[in-house]
Amino acid sequence: MPALKVLVVGNFLLGDNKIAQELALRLPKDSQVEFSPDATEALDKVRLFNPDAVVLNFSMALVRIDGEMLINTLVKQKHIPVIAFGRIATSQQTAIRMGARKYVVKSSDPLLSDHFYHLIADEIQALDKAAPAASRPAPGSALPKEGWRPSAPRAAFGAAKSAGRPAASALGNMFRQPAAESAPTPASQPAMAPVRRGGPIELIAIGSSTGGTEALSVVLHGLKPPLPGIVIVQHIPAMFSKLLANRLNEECPLSIKEAETGDKVEPNHVYIAPGGKHMTLSRTGAGPLVLDCTPGPPVHSCCPAVDVLFDTVAKYVGDKALGVILTGMGRDGADGLSQMRAKGAYTLGQDEATSVVYGMPKAAFDQGAVCEQLPLPDIAAAITRVANNK
Repeated sequence: MPALKVLVVGNFLLGDNKIAQELALRLPKDSQVEFSPDATEALDKVRLFNPDAVVLNFSMALVRIDGEMLINTLVKQKHIPVIAFGRIATSQQTAIRMGARKYVVKSSDPLLSDHFYHLIADEIQALDKAAPAASRPAPGSALPKEGWRPSAPRAAFGAAKSAGRPAASALGNMFRQPAAESAPTPASQPAMAPVRRGGPIELIAIGSSTGGTEALSVVLHGLKPPLPGIVIVQHIPAMFSKLLANRLNEECPLSIKEAETGDKVEPNHVYIAPGGKHMTLSRTGAGPLVLDCTPGPPVHSCCPAVDVLFDTVAKYVGDKALGVILTGMGRDGADGLSQMRAKGAYTLGQDEATSVVYGMPKAAFDQGAVCEQLPLPDIAAAITRVANNK
């Protein structure tokens, strides 16, 4: 069999670069395998490397570049066979419907890794070797690697990144899943008019899940001091919460860390709940807000859970809090955001069009917990406006 050129598009933190290394050992002699952790870079490599196939972590399939989903660009515009992979077996039908030739489940069991790599290699070699479409370079016309000049990374949803800071794409799409099909929701705001009884905002509380790492990157890149302290619950495994916090801290103008028990919430600081631990707030009298991060039973099948944090924000901060609910599956955060709003807090929700999964924001919106529902690129400006009483 002739040598092949394959591009693997995935996430460093999930070890997807290992797939490229393993495929290079299993494909025909002289095959070339490239890896990209970034959707924009992936399209550059498609143009310059001219691969015979793309192996795509399906969590990145919906990343939009210039308004077009990555998988659509690869399949419909570039006419490149795509083999998708992911940890969720139920994503298979969605992946095939969106144009992937195959969908391979990547087990979390390391003993099955070798089988996974062989399966991917077999699927690549089984692809029909049709002649390249006219829109693609002919074989052999790809530039040599020395001539590659990748384009500058572009922010998803058109959000502007901070000047001189690297893109957060390697983390931004770690747990992105296909948007759940749901009935259209009305574009109007909840009937209850927004109410702000409090004075200056003392705390910003954010909850997110599926697609949230990218959404948080967009929001935090758009925020600049001075701001109140920010507490965040993102549904994420324990091994990744610290990596997420460290990565965002390198890229954003605020000070960002994985939260620890005993942390005192300070202005211009962001605290991300550690995976596997619920994060709550407390205070004594007029003292500072103090964080507690403790393992506990899952709430809405999640630990950390957004509702657990939001309930304590409602209790200890009341009308001096600003609540934000971002993309995510399920309804975690809806009840807690309702509690916050009942205490006079102002609340923001991400809209359906820019949500990877319009589950959590929809649940909060439908029960009247959201004062304003906005596209993702507008949320940072709204946070700044509310936090500064404008």
